[in-house]
Amino acid sequence: MTLAIHNLTRHFAGADHAAVDDVSFTVGANEVLALVGASGSGKTTTLRMIAGYEQPDAGRIVLDDPRGASREITGEPPQRRGFGMVFQHYALFPHMSVAENVAFGLEARGVAKRERLDRARQALGRVGLDDAGARPIQSLSGGEQQRVALARAIIIDPPVLLLDEPLSNLDPARRQETREWLRLKLHELGSIAILVTHDQEDAFAIADRMAVMHQGRLLQIGTPDELYHRPTSVRVAEFVGRSTLVGARRDGDRAGIELGGVTQYAPVASTAGNGSAADRLTAVIRPEMLALAAPNAPESWRGRVEARRYAGAHYVYRVRVPASAGGSDAVAFEIACDQGSYVEGSEVGVKLLGRPIALLAS
Repeated sequence: MTLAIHNLTRHFAGADHAAVDDVSFTVGANEVLALVGASGSGKTTTLRMIAGYEQPDAGRIVLDDPRGASREITGEPPQRRGFGMVFQHYALFPHMSVAENVAFGLEARGVAKRERLDRARQALGRVGLDDAGARPIQSLSGGEQQRVALARAIIIDPPVLLLDEPLSNLDPARRQETREWLRLKLHELGSIAILVTHDQEDAFAIADRMAVMHQGRLLQIGTPDELYHRPTSVRVAEFVGRSTLVGARRDGDRAGIELGGVTQYAPVASTAGNGSAADRLTAVIRPEMLALAAPNAPESWRGRVEARRYAGAHYVYRVRVPASAGGSDAVAFEIACDQGSYVEGSEVGVKLLGRPIALLAS
């Protein structure tokens, strides 16, 4: 089974650009796709069009079943699509028990009470809440309520499961635990799953692929690893992960980066956006591509520690390096390091570790 999105476009009155602008992608069964982007990028509007709560101004939505039959659902209302939806705030009914909340979708479909409560118990078992059916919703933790919302969505055996910021209401500790559980559960269900999130860590942990959106347009779609290590545009590189973007030149299969009168080299990552020697290029430097050294270490950039923070397994330093010898302009790097011996104001050397670097046309 596949869900194919063809050239979806949606305009809202008074906006200076389309909310969704000619977006196309395909998602397969047992695949989790995350739509990511800043506020206003179009990810939620895209999800709402897939769900049927918004109608596109142009484009098509097509659902293909395993037998190869295609069904265009662009104009169908939400109830005819049969999709499961997990809303950002869960939309649970406080006056109903857990089981009644889960069974609500079946009641709307005319399923008899005994059958829908039996199926509600089965759905709660699938999300690890076997004994919670009689409890009031208010007695559940945020993570448990998120599971109830998922049980309510899957009780109808949907071909497509849509999740709108499903973890945004959880505290950090519960959020990390729920990420791992949700990824396993979505693959266990075997449905097509599409989630919207502005949190990259959620997308990295849960999704098989990510689609980065900006001002209504789809910039790049790929696995988290592809988007992190091989972005095809500066905007994707800025959005996905932490990085410093600096000017560079191409020397064969190497990138040359000159700062403070010192040039360091690293191999060029294989990417569609790596540019040619004639282009004005930008190198994408991630924190794990750098190491700290003594301030007089050979073939290193000389910098000063501006700040540091403890990140559990390592320290993260913010180091400012002069962009040119004797110049007042500077470049700030974040560097992950096992040692916490450097303090703010320390003079340090910064060395490239020789890991592949993405080069992008500026």
